[in-house]
Amino acid sequence: MIMGLDTRNVDISRWYDLTTTNALSIKFYANGRIDVKFKESAAVESCFKRLRLSEIKLRDEN
Repeated sequence: MIMGLDTRNVDISRWYDLTTTNALSIKFYANGRIDVKFKESAAVESCFKRLRLSEIKLRDEN
């Protein structure tokens, strides 16, 4: 859950606190980018692997 988030009026200038165990906060950007702060690097690695981010390919990388 994202604390204080109004999906109709997202403030792209601030970090929103999360209620999850490993991720601390999230920030949204106008271009669609999302940043997440984690408690420790092991949590970052676990999330990266579970989301399978290493498998994402750009359209021109077929």
